[in-house]
Formats: sequence, C-alpha cells, structure tokens
Amino acid sequence: MYRLAATAPTMGAVLYAVGHTAEIIRRAMQLGRVRVVGWLVLAVALVATIVFLVRSHLTLAGIVAAVTLALVGAVIVDLRKRIADLTRTTNLLAASVEDMRTEAAAAAAAQQVTQPPAPTSPAQGTKKPVALSRATRESLIRQIGWNTREQLRDLEAFAYLNAKVTPRALMPALGRWAINTRSMARLADLLAETRPHTVLELGGGASTIWMGYLVEGSGGRIVSVDHSAEFIEFTRADVTRHSLQETVETRHAPLAPLSTAPDSPDWYDTAAFADLSAVDLLVVDGPPGTTGPRARQPALPALWDRLAPGAHIVLDDMHRDEEKATVDEWSQRFNLTVIDPGTTGIAILRAP
Repeated sequence: MYRLAATAPTMGAVLYAVGHTAEIIRRAMQLGRVRVVGWLVLAVALVATIVFLVRSHLTLAGIVAAVTLALVGAVIVDLRKRIADLTRTTNLLAASVEDMRTEAAAAAAAQQVTQPPAPTSPAQGTKKPVALSRATRESLIRQIGWNTREQLRDLEAFAYLNAKVTPRALMPALGRWAINTRSMARLADLLAETRPHTVLELGGGASTIWMGYLVEGSGGRIVSVDHSAEFIEFTRADVTRHSLQETVETRHAPLAPLSTAPDSPDWYDTAAFADLSAVDLLVVDGPPGTTGPRARQPALPALWDRLAPGAHIVLDDMHRDEEKATVDEWSQRFNLTVIDPGTTGIAILRAP
C-alpha cells in the first residue's frame, strides 16, 4: 500500500504528460482527441509489455499484451478508415487536376485569334492562327495557378469536414450558390466550440444538411427558413434522405414588406419566427442579393429580441460590399464583437 501511494504522484505525472502530448499532436495533425489518446495508450502498453517481460512479470505481461492486441486491432481499423478517406481525397484531387487541364486547353483555344481565309485562289489556303501574346500567356498561367490553389484549399477543407461527419446518404455539394467549403469548415469549428441548442438559418440548402450532422450528436436543433417554396421542398427531401428529421426543421417564409412604410424592404414573413426564442446561433445566408439592395440587412433588427444572450451571428458572402456594410452597421448598432471579419467568406459576430 505504501509503495502504491508512493508511486501515485509519478503515475499522475505520466498521465498528465500523456494527455498534454495527445493535445499537442491533435492540434498539429488536426486529429480527434480519442484517436490520439488511443495511439498513445497503445504505445504505453507496448512499452509496459516489454518492461514486464524483461522483469519476468509474466502475468502482468500477459494482461498488458492482451490489451495491446485489442488496441492494435482498433488502430488497424482506424488506419484503414483514414487510408480510405485519403484515397477518396486523392481521387477528387486527380479529377480536379484533369478538369483544370481541360479548362486551360479551352481557355487557350478561346484566346487564339484566327485570320479569315482570303477570298482568292484555293492555292493560298488559310492563315495560320496567331500565337498568343506574352501578356496573354502570363495572364492565363496566373489564372490557372490561382484556380489550382483554390481547388487544393477546397479539397483540404473538404477532407477536414469529411472527418467530422458520417453521412447516411450522398452529401449535397458546397460552393457556387451554396456556402463554400472553407466557410463550412469554419462554421463546423464554431458549432463544435459553442454547441448551440437552437440554430436559426436564413436561406437553407447544402449547409442545412452539413449542420444537421454536426449538431446531431450534441442535441442541437436547426430551424431552416427559405423564401422559395420550391427550394424548401428540395431541402426537405434532403433532410428526409439523410434521416435528420429529429434535428432539422424546414419552414417556408415568403418575402413580404416588413412594415406598411412606402420604403419598407421585402423580407421573410415574420410569422415564421413567432414561436422562436433564445436562438444561440443565427446563420444569415438569405434572402439572395437578387431580391433587392442589402437584402440581408433587416435580419438582425427583426430577430434581435429572439436571440439568446451571447448568441453568435454568421453572415455569408463577405466578398460583397453590401455584406461588409451590413456587418459594420450591425456591429455599431448592437454593440457586437467581431470574432472573424470574413477570412473564409463568412463573418462571425457575438452579441453581448
């Protein structure tokens, strides 16, 4: 008993070191805590087995060896999954590179200027294509390089996201009209950090499904609102396909004047929010900019009383000047803290 008590501080120090090392490796390699700790425990078990064998503690060595074999099996399963993920990402990268080659060839062909054939004798033939100018070639190379970097960054973000969810059906594509991949990865981190109970999304779609998976395990609830009846049906079908009905609720809210004033902007019918309160996260990705100037500016004034204290507000499409002006206005009017001004495409704000 005395020896056990004497070794307790040492055991505590070892456990602390293992936990601290696990956290360092997790942050460096962007891995889950459970995975890193599992690997470290396996390493410790292997070392302990060797030590017990050397000191002729055969019983303890046998017990630890059995544990080690079980951990080895778990690590093999984990590695096979990671290899499959890596193979899938590599295939996506190869397909993207091939697409870029096709786009480059098409762009080069479009940039060439062909002289019309001379209306004389057939012996003269036609003029040869004029070669691209140096400036045109350099501009084309820069554009291809930029596209390549962007696609690689999207693939990196997709691999990061893919490790966080286990989808039950084919996931909807991100980008283009939907939130981009890097913005979705940043939003996934925010959901993991804040673990919101109620998420209100204005303008649903692909992000609705991704967020549904991300909050499913923490008991969160997502209410996704859209002004288009046709689009909300598409989103509702995706929710059913992924069996997320217990987590995601979709609502149709057609655009209507916010007030009777002549210059009142059109925004979502506020009846769709009548039963909502204590919203922890507000994601503003609608209405579309085509519905009117500064179409998303009314969101926070209209929903401010329905937010929980310390709620987070996310605004997409921060590459547009209207959204930047909206963030500035919201920040001053509601005394918001700007956590992220839009480095990945979404601004993240926090209410007092």
